[in-house]
Amino acid sequence: MNKEKIFTKTFPIFLFSFILFCFSACSLKAEQKSLTSQFETIDSLIMQNQFADAVKDLKKLEKYAYDSWICIGLYKRYELMGESLAAEKIVRKSLKKNSNSLELNAILSKMLINQNKIEEALDVAKILKINFRTFQRRFD
Repeated sequence: MNKEKIFTKTFPIFLFSFILFCFSACSLKAEQKSLTSQFETIDSLIMQNQFADAVKDLKKLEKYAYDSWICIGLYKRYELMGESLAAEKIVRKSLKKNSNSLELNAILSKMLINQNKIEEALDVAKILKINFRTFQRRFD
């Protein structure tokens, strides 16, 4: 009998908690889609030459660029649309957070070489040279 009283008192609490959890889980906005699906949507916009909409969506995604790989995804899409200034801006911004990223340093070096800023590109590429020598020593 004692177990039944405990069950009748605790069951409504568990049921209420479960319902509350379900409502909160289902209340995600459509804008909070996965990053991959957002990139796919942007890629579709780019293929349909809807560059203004794609840039608008990329600007929203810049807030979520927490690592170098997301930044590279943003950079790639900006470059596809010919938005070189926005591409350079996102790479530089990400390099401030992660200055040791070899990928971002290589991308920025390439961009600077294409802009004929050779001295600045060499300065940015120094980290690549240092890491290559370290890598090479491991196998000598």
